[in-house]
Amino acid sequence: MQPAYLDRLSSDIRSMVEEVERASGIEIVVEVTSARVRYLPDQPDTMACKFSPHGAKFLIPTLDYFPDGSVLHELLHIRRFLVDGVPSLSDCDTYEHWRPSFAAGLTRLDNSLEHLIIVPEELHIRPDRKEHWERVMTHMWNGLANESFSEVDRQQQALINWVFLRHVIPDSPVRTSATSVLEKFNLSNLAQRFYEALIPNLSNKEDLVRECFNHLELPLEMACLEYIDIHNGIRKEVPLVQ
Repeated sequence: MQPAYLDRLSSDIRSMVEEVERASGIEIVVEVTSARVRYLPDQPDTMACKFSPHGAKFLIPTLDYFPDGSVLHELLHIRRFLVDGVPSLSDCDTYEHWRPSFAAGLTRLDNSLEHLIIVPEELHIRPDRKEHWERVMTHMWNGLANESFSEVDRQQQALINWVFLRHVIPDSPVRTSATSVLEKFNLSNLAQRFYEALIPNLSNKEDLVRECFNHLELPLEMACLEYIDIHNGIRKEVPLVQ
Protein backbone atom coordinates (compact mmCIF):
# COMPACT_ATOMS: atom_id res chain seq x y z
CA MET A 1 0.00 0.00 0.00
CA GLN A 2 1.17 3.52 -0.71
CA PRO A 3 2.98 4.84 2.40
CA ALA A 4 0.83 8.00 2.48
CA TYR A 5 -2.22 5.83 3.20
CA LEU A 6 -0.54 3.13 5.25
CA ASP A 7 0.83 5.76 7.63
CA ARG A 8 -2.68 7.04 8.34
CA LEU A 9 -3.84 3.73 9.78
CA SER A 10 -3.77 2.70 13.41
CA SER A 11 -1.05 0.21 14.25
CA ASP A 12 -3.26 -2.90 14.37
CA ILE A 13 -4.96 -2.24 11.03
CA ARG A 14 -1.66 -1.32 9.45
CA SER A 15 -0.23 -4.64 10.62
CA MET A 16 -3.21 -6.46 9.13
CA VAL A 17 -2.66 -4.74 5.77
CA GLU A 18 1.00 -5.78 5.79
CA GLU A 19 0.06 -9.33 6.79
CA VAL A 20 -2.45 -9.67 3.94
CA GLU A 21 0.02 -8.21 1.44
CA ARG A 22 2.71 -10.59 2.62
CA ALA A 23 0.44 -13.65 2.52
CA SER A 24 -0.97 -12.83 -0.92
CA GLY A 25 2.29 -11.59 -2.42
CA ILE A 26 0.69 -8.39 -3.75
CA GLU A 27 0.53 -4.72 -2.86
CA ILE A 28 -2.95 -3.37 -2.17
CA VAL A 29 -3.30 -0.13 -4.13
CA VAL A 30 -5.48 2.78 -3.01
CA GLU A 31 -7.30 4.49 -5.86
CA VAL A 32 -9.52 7.59 -5.76
CA THR A 33 -12.63 7.31 -7.92
CA SER A 34 -15.60 9.64 -8.21
CA ALA A 35 -17.82 6.56 -8.64
CA ARG A 36 -17.69 6.16 -4.84
CA VAL A 37 -19.19 9.64 -4.25
CA ARG A 38 -22.92 9.27 -3.60
CA TYR A 39 -24.02 12.94 -3.53
CA LEU A 40 -26.89 11.98 -1.20
CA PRO A 41 -27.21 13.58 2.26
CA ASP A 42 -28.70 10.44 3.85
CA GLN A 43 -26.17 8.07 2.27
CA PRO A 44 -22.55 8.98 3.04
CA ASP A 45 -19.67 8.18 0.73
CA THR A 46 -18.19 4.73 1.08
CA MET A 47 -15.09 2.72 0.34
CA ALA A 48 -15.04 -0.47 -1.72
CA CYS A 49 -12.51 -3.07 -2.79
CA LYS A 50 -11.74 -4.60 -6.14
CA PHE A 51 -9.69 -7.74 -6.67
CA SER A 52 -8.55 -10.00 -9.49
CA PRO A 53 -5.97 -12.77 -10.04
CA HIS A 54 -3.40 -10.00 -10.46
CA GLY A 55 -3.98 -7.74 -7.45
CA ALA A 56 -6.35 -5.76 -5.26
CA LYS A 57 -7.44 -2.16 -4.79
CA PHE A 58 -9.18 -0.02 -2.22
CA LEU A 59 -11.51 2.39 -4.04
CA ILE A 60 -12.14 5.63 -2.12
CA PRO A 61 -14.34 8.64 -3.00
CA THR A 62 -11.86 11.39 -2.10
CA LEU A 63 -8.19 11.76 -1.19
CA ASP A 64 -8.95 12.26 2.50
CA TYR A 65 -11.49 9.45 2.95
CA PHE A 66 -9.62 6.60 4.60
CA PRO A 67 -11.24 5.61 7.93
CA ASP A 68 -9.79 2.70 9.88
CA GLY A 69 -13.10 0.87 10.17
CA SER A 70 -13.81 0.94 6.44
CA VAL A 71 -10.27 -0.19 5.64
CA LEU A 72 -10.69 -3.09 8.06
CA HIS A 73 -13.96 -4.14 6.44
CA GLU A 74 -12.60 -4.15 2.89
CA LEU A 75 -9.40 -5.81 4.03
CA LEU A 76 -11.37 -8.70 5.50
CA HIS A 77 -13.10 -9.13 2.14
CA ILE A 78 -9.77 -9.22 0.31
CA ARG A 79 -8.24 -11.64 2.79
CA ARG A 80 -11.12 -14.07 2.33
CA PHE A 81 -10.82 -14.18 -1.44
CA LEU A 82 -7.09 -13.79 -2.04
CA VAL A 83 -5.51 -15.38 1.04
CA ASP A 84 -8.09 -17.88 2.32
CA GLY A 85 -9.11 -18.95 -1.19
CA VAL A 86 -12.84 -18.57 -0.56
CA PRO A 87 -14.83 -18.43 -3.82
CA SER A 88 -17.10 -15.57 -4.84
CA LEU A 89 -20.32 -15.72 -6.82
CA SER A 90 -20.30 -14.80 -10.50
CA ASP A 91 -22.86 -15.08 -13.27
CA CYS A 92 -22.68 -17.82 -15.92
CA ASP A 93 -23.19 -16.28 -19.35
CA THR A 94 -24.00 -19.76 -20.69
CA TYR A 95 -27.27 -19.69 -18.72
CA GLU A 96 -30.20 -19.84 -21.15
CA HIS A 97 -31.98 -16.86 -19.59
CA TRP A 98 -28.85 -14.82 -18.88
CA ARG A 99 -29.18 -11.04 -18.60
CA PRO A 100 -26.47 -8.41 -17.96
CA SER A 101 -28.15 -7.43 -14.67
CA PHE A 102 -27.39 -10.87 -13.20
CA ALA A 103 -23.75 -9.94 -12.58
CA ALA A 104 -24.59 -6.99 -10.32
CA GLY A 105 -27.32 -8.94 -8.53
CA LEU A 106 -25.04 -11.86 -7.73
CA THR A 107 -22.30 -9.49 -6.56
CA ARG A 108 -24.77 -7.93 -4.10
CA LEU A 109 -25.93 -11.34 -2.90
CA ASP A 110 -22.35 -12.55 -2.47
CA ASN A 111 -21.51 -9.41 -0.52
CA SER A 112 -24.44 -10.06 1.82
CA LEU A 113 -23.36 -13.65 2.39
CA GLU A 114 -19.77 -12.59 3.05
CA HIS A 115 -20.98 -10.06 5.62
CA LEU A 116 -22.35 -12.90 7.73
CA ILE A 117 -18.76 -14.07 8.19
CA ILE A 118 -16.63 -10.94 8.16
CA VAL A 119 -18.76 -8.41 10.06
CA PRO A 120 -18.67 -10.40 13.34
CA GLU A 121 -14.86 -10.36 13.06
CA GLU A 122 -14.94 -6.67 12.18
CA LEU A 123 -17.03 -5.90 15.29
CA HIS A 124 -14.68 -7.95 17.46
CA ILE A 125 -11.76 -5.79 16.31
CA ARG A 126 -13.68 -2.49 16.15
CA PRO A 127 -16.79 -2.68 18.40
CA ASP A 128 -17.65 0.94 17.57
CA ARG A 129 -18.46 -0.16 14.00
CA LYS A 130 -21.74 -1.45 15.38
CA GLU A 131 -23.15 2.07 14.98
CA HIS A 132 -22.38 1.91 11.26
CA TRP A 133 -24.19 -1.40 10.83
CA GLU A 134 -27.14 -0.17 12.87
CA ARG A 135 -27.47 2.73 10.38
CA VAL A 136 -27.18 0.36 7.42
CA MET A 137 -29.90 -1.90 8.81
CA THR A 138 -32.16 1.02 9.70
CA HIS A 139 -31.93 2.38 6.15
CA MET A 140 -32.54 -1.08 4.64
CA TRP A 141 -35.56 -2.00 6.73
CA ASN A 142 -37.12 1.45 6.34
CA GLY A 143 -36.92 0.95 2.59
CA LEU A 144 -38.47 -2.50 2.87
CA ALA A 145 -41.28 -1.14 5.04
CA ASN A 146 -42.00 1.64 2.54
CA GLU A 147 -42.39 -0.87 -0.28
CA SER A 148 -39.61 0.69 -2.34
CA PHE A 149 -38.63 -2.75 -3.70
CA SER A 150 -40.23 -5.12 -6.18
CA GLU A 151 -41.88 -8.14 -4.59
CA VAL A 152 -39.02 -10.48 -5.50
CA ASP A 153 -36.30 -8.05 -4.40
CA ARG A 154 -38.17 -7.28 -1.19
CA GLN A 155 -38.38 -10.96 -0.28
CA GLN A 156 -34.71 -11.60 -1.02
CA GLN A 157 -33.53 -8.51 0.83
CA ALA A 158 -35.80 -9.16 3.80
CA LEU A 159 -34.60 -12.75 4.18
CA ILE A 160 -30.86 -12.08 3.89
CA ASN A 161 -30.97 -9.01 6.11
CA TRP A 162 -33.01 -10.85 8.73
CA VAL A 163 -30.22 -13.43 8.95
CA PHE A 164 -27.70 -10.58 9.30
CA LEU A 165 -29.68 -8.98 12.13
CA ARG A 166 -30.12 -12.21 14.07
CA HIS A 167 -26.58 -13.43 13.58
CA VAL A 168 -24.46 -10.28 13.64
CA ILE A 169 -26.30 -7.74 15.81
CA PRO A 170 -28.97 -9.80 17.58
CA ASP A 171 -29.61 -7.13 20.23
CA SER A 172 -30.29 -4.43 17.63
CA PRO A 173 -33.42 -2.33 18.16
CA VAL A 174 -33.94 -2.59 14.40
CA ARG A 175 -35.23 -6.13 14.98
CA THR A 176 -38.55 -4.68 16.12
CA SER A 177 -39.22 -2.93 12.82
CA ALA A 178 -37.75 -5.86 10.88
CA THR A 179 -40.19 -8.24 12.57
CA SER A 180 -43.05 -5.93 11.62
CA VAL A 181 -41.94 -5.91 7.99
CA LEU A 182 -41.74 -9.71 7.89
CA GLU A 183 -45.22 -9.99 9.37
CA LYS A 184 -46.64 -7.36 6.99
CA PHE A 185 -45.50 -9.29 3.93
CA ASN A 186 -46.08 -12.78 5.39
CA LEU A 187 -42.37 -13.61 5.37
CA SER A 188 -41.83 -14.60 9.01
CA ASN A 189 -41.80 -18.37 8.47
CA LEU A 190 -39.63 -18.10 5.36
CA ALA A 191 -37.17 -15.90 7.24
CA GLN A 192 -36.92 -18.38 10.10
CA ARG A 193 -36.28 -21.29 7.74
CA PHE A 194 -33.73 -19.25 5.81
CA TYR A 195 -31.87 -18.41 9.02
CA GLU A 196 -31.86 -22.07 10.12
CA ALA A 197 -30.54 -23.15 6.72
CA LEU A 198 -27.72 -20.63 6.39
CA ILE A 199 -26.18 -20.43 9.85
CA PRO A 200 -24.93 -24.07 10.04
CA ASN A 201 -23.19 -23.60 6.67
CA LEU A 202 -21.24 -20.40 7.33
CA SER A 203 -17.93 -22.26 7.44
CA ASN A 204 -18.40 -23.71 3.94
CA LYS A 205 -19.02 -21.14 1.20
CA GLU A 206 -20.06 -23.71 -1.40
CA ASP A 207 -22.75 -25.23 0.86
CA LEU A 208 -23.81 -21.77 2.03
CA VAL A 209 -24.42 -20.61 -1.54
CA ARG A 210 -26.39 -23.71 -2.47
CA GLU A 211 -28.62 -23.41 0.61
CA CYS A 212 -29.13 -19.74 -0.19
CA PHE A 213 -30.12 -20.45 -3.80
CA ASN A 214 -32.46 -23.23 -2.70
CA HIS A 215 -34.38 -21.05 -0.26
CA LEU A 216 -34.46 -17.98 -2.53
CA GLU A 217 -35.63 -20.25 -5.38
CA LEU A 218 -32.82 -19.14 -7.66
CA PRO A 219 -31.71 -21.48 -10.46
CA LEU A 220 -28.28 -22.95 -9.83
CA GLU A 221 -27.60 -22.75 -13.58
CA MET A 222 -27.31 -18.97 -13.44
CA ALA A 223 -24.19 -18.83 -11.27
CA CYS A 224 -20.65 -20.05 -10.85
CA LEU A 225 -18.22 -20.06 -7.96
CA GLU A 226 -15.10 -18.13 -8.87
CA TYR A 227 -11.82 -19.13 -7.23
CA ILE A 228 -8.72 -16.94 -7.44
CA ASP A 229 -5.19 -18.29 -7.22
CA ILE A 230 -3.37 -15.01 -6.60
CA HIS A 231 0.10 -16.57 -6.53
CA ASN A 232 -0.26 -17.96 -10.05
CA GLY A 233 -2.55 -15.24 -11.41
CA ILE A 234 -5.30 -17.74 -12.21
CA ARG A 235 -9.08 -17.44 -12.06
CA LYS A 236 -11.21 -20.61 -12.12
CA GLU A 237 -14.99 -20.71 -12.47
CA VAL A 238 -16.91 -23.75 -11.26
CA PRO A 239 -20.64 -23.95 -12.15
CA LEU A 240 -22.97 -24.47 -9.22
CA VAL A 241 -24.60 -27.21 -11.25
CA GLN A 242 -22.25 -30.20 -11.31
